[in-house]
Amino acid sequence: MRFYLFISFSLISHVLFSQKEATHWFFGSKAGLYFDPGGPSPLHGSAMNTQEGCAVISHKETGELLFYSNGRNVWNRKHQLMPNGRDFPDECWSGITQSALIVPFPGDDSKFYLFSIFYTTEPGGSIFIEQNCNYGQYATPLFREVRYSLIDMTLDKGMGDVVADSKHVLLQLNATEKLVAVPHANENDYWIITHAFGSSDFYVYALTHEGISEPEITAIGSPHELKPDLFFADEEATGNMKASPDGTKLACAVASRSRPFDLFDFNPATGQIDNYINLGMVSGQYGLSFSPDNSKLYVTTDDRPEPNVYPHPDIIIQYDLNAGDVPSIIASRKSIFRDNPFTNVPGNGIFEGFLLLDKGLQLAPDGRLYSTGDYAYSPTNGKVMVVIERPNEAGYDCRVNYKRFDFRNGNVGSGLPNFIESYFNRIESGNTCSEGAALSIYPNPTYGIVHLNFLEGCDPYINITVFNALGQRIAAFESNEQETEIDISAWANGIYFFVLSTQYTQRLVRRITKV
Repeated sequence: MRFYLFISFSLISHVLFSQKEATHWFFGSKAGLYFDPGGPSPLHGSAMNTQEGCAVISHKETGELLFYSNGRNVWNRKHQLMPNGRDFPDECWSGITQSALIVPFPGDDSKFYLFSIFYTTEPGGSIFIEQNCNYGQYATPLFREVRYSLIDMTLDKGMGDVVADSKHVLLQLNATEKLVAVPHANENDYWIITHAFGSSDFYVYALTHEGISEPEITAIGSPHELKPDLFFADEEATGNMKASPDGTKLACAVASRSRPFDLFDFNPATGQIDNYINLGMVSGQYGLSFSPDNSKLYVTTDDRPEPNVYPHPDIIIQYDLNAGDVPSIIASRKSIFRDNPFTNVPGNGIFEGFLLLDKGLQLAPDGRLYSTGDYAYSPTNGKVMVVIERPNEAGYDCRVNYKRFDFRNGNVGSGLPNFIESYFNRIESGNTCSEGAALSIYPNPTYGIVHLNFLEGCDPYINITVFNALGQRIAAFESNEQETEIDISAWANGIYFFVLSTQYTQRLVRRITKV
């Protein structure tokens, strides 16, 4: 067999890209993805290193890259540091869960707020410390604070720059590593949501064209506390917070030993948080995401199994928020990895490139849900991403698989870009891999060469069995390449049936005529 790369753009034109702010992704150690109707493709050239948090923004209409940040430095679309965007060493990493978030300036399309979270060694202390450029956690607890800067895209000849007198403005002391923005119901303004450390307090700020309000503070849910008996005593400061794409739900992951997984209602008209639900005890919560249709909630866990329940860890848990009353929602909890018959993930959920504790989750413009492990420093395992093809579907029907991407010198980290989740509200899920359209066979009729092509982004593993018109088995093949070329020139002219078994569809049958 000879193998070629062939990319088809027409087969998934039904995927909706109504908003293009999330077209470009940069994350991990110089890794990146570009999303268009042809599916995701690796991006190269990123100048950013981050173990965890980062943010990137593209033009909402054209999809052109504008800028990106790990919460420390800021790079423009040419992957150059903005003139006022370099405050830390060029190779400064971020080890903070949601270290950055980009929010449009209400009423001015040329400006953006960049929110960042920094370590300090004391409340109100300097952010220019070594810990803000290192990866990992620290045995000695640190403090965290939220700051913001203003980015003006009319500066530096249209390349954008940080406004000199609006840099690192202090917003909140003693925060956790959670940072979320939800569009206001008035469709002009935003709510900025953070969480305090050492309490159950949420801080909700109104962001309008006049600036940022004083916070409304709501004590609700489980506290995020210092745990002196743990090696990382402040690990409850870590873990993601996400809003549902429609802005009506809020979930908090806390990366600690078994503890409550918290879900709330959020009112995008008032900024009120209420109706707390404890979804059960989950160990090592970190990444989380809602589905595009707001019906499912996903959370990653660490690799500690619950031996009294099952010998293998959950890895990624799904909840069905439409299951009914609260007990029914809690009971809908399901591991989408364990013993899944429709996946290339091993039955125990453990495979190289997805072993370490912290794992990110993020919706993408193609309606799929992407996940990564903490491999920003591994040239071999840093190319693996887990892709949930149909996150709106319940249980194994969500079609989860892992895929390797050619990031060249780039590697994934445990963090993916932190976006405003409304960019993905109600977009069509990327379910093309489970359809016959994901696989094309040509030419037909053929004089001797048959090409089998998988849509870019779909796992190409396939078993092929060929029968003649009499039902006799002629040949069998196996391939894991995006395009496979099969030479049947030595076969007699006639009709052949190619029976194809894929990761996504139990069986496809294609009739090929040899002339």
